[in-house]
Amino acid sequence: MCLRSWKIIPFNSARWPAGRLEVDYFPLERARTQELILRHLPKPPRVVLDVGGAAGAYSFWLAESGYETHLLDPVPLHVDAARAASSAREQGKLASAQVADARALPFGDAAADAVLLLGPLYHLTERANRLRALREALRVLRPGGWLFAAAISRYASLVDGLRGPLFDDSVFAAIVARDLASGQHRNDTGNPRYFTTAYFHDPAELAEAALRAREDTDHFVCLRLPGGRVGNYVRGMSRPVRDDPMDTVPHGDVDLERGLIVSCNAYFAQLAQAVGAQAVIDAASLFQIPVARTPTVEALKPLLAQVGYGQGEALVTPLKLARVSASIASGGTIVPVRWEQAKTTGADASPRFVSPRDAARLARAMRAVVTSGTGRSLRGHPVAIAGKTGTAEIAGAPAHAWFTGFAPYDGTRRIAFAVIVENAGFGGRAAAPIAGAIVSAASELGLIK
Repeated sequence: MCLRSWKIIPFNSARWPAGRLEVDYFPLERARTQELILRHLPKPPRVVLDVGGAAGAYSFWLAESGYETHLLDPVPLHVDAARAASSAREQGKLASAQVADARALPFGDAAADAVLLLGPLYHLTERANRLRALREALRVLRPGGWLFAAAISRYASLVDGLRGPLFDDSVFAAIVARDLASGQHRNDTGNPRYFTTAYFHDPAELAEAALRAREDTDHFVCLRLPGGRVGNYVRGMSRPVRDDPMDTVPHGDVDLERGLIVSCNAYFAQLAQAVGAQAVIDAASLFQIPVARTPTVEALKPLLAQVGYGQGEALVTPLKLARVSASIASGGTIVPVRWEQAKTTGADASPRFVSPRDAARLARAMRAVVTSGTGRSLRGHPVAIAGKTGTAEIAGAPAHAWFTGFAPYDGTRRIAFAVIVENAGFGGRAAAPIAGAIVSAASELGLIK
């Protein structure tokens, strides 16, 4: 949906002027947003783009703080108001204010130190447009820059209704039902209290969007290091990230599929830093996998590169890792854990880990791990196995060997598994054959087909 739609412009122009953050509970939103921005934004002078910045509620605050702030918004009335307010100021003037679309920003590559995207992700109701906006923001960011993006929770209308009499209106109840079912919020009543046309995210979907936005740029380099090992230097770490000693040839330019196939530590360390600590926490929390002793962004940051390839303070049990593999095999829907087989009733209410498209992409890469990668000891198995090897380093002892996956790759009834062999070293050599034996037993028992 285009931001210039009449459904958006009249609502924003007439009902929500620059003073929106001064009323109701919105001052709390402003205070929390400012707190998060100041926590991470480098000190001025820096260039900041406020994309979808309306009449400048955050733009002027940043300009007053010494940042070169450029406001961009699709609503001409907002831009005119921001220009007038900027002209009337003696200090804290905007560097520019212009009508622009979040999906096609009028700035060159690597032009900004930070981008604010505090409205487009819910005003753009089509997924493709939201991803375009995220990719544009990443395009204009300099290496190491910050993207501050906001979304509205799938449960926002429900929570808002519970704090007042809104549910007395059956129309509002229908709006909430649609929000919960699809995230597509529609208000055809003319009542501004019910908000405007928008898209409401669930947390897992937002984490996926952050990952998907990097789809075209998730290539990282694995090179030869001094001393002969392969890996790469990663921002914020005094020592390079190194791959397995058995890897004697650098992996070169690596994307997600290649990273999984060759189990490249350097790739996943750089990917984790690219997507950020919060995205890693959000994704891991869906499976109750702790990635830091204190599950906060600040605690994870120093460990982020290590956690990206499964080291640091990341802890996982075989059951949890098998659940990840099962969720990929099931098309991205998180599979519930049951100790005995039970019949399911009603619609599937399980949360989604990744989209079916991304689940298929991961599954293909896991199959390639077995056919041509680190799990190729299972290449000749009569059942098509998809999997991922792992090596969990521990202090003062040989590493633990891991192998997780599912089978059959192209089957209609599957099993997922995770194998750990303590102090056995490389996962493809020690744990993968045991996984093969498990699959063979499941096949003989008729559990898979």
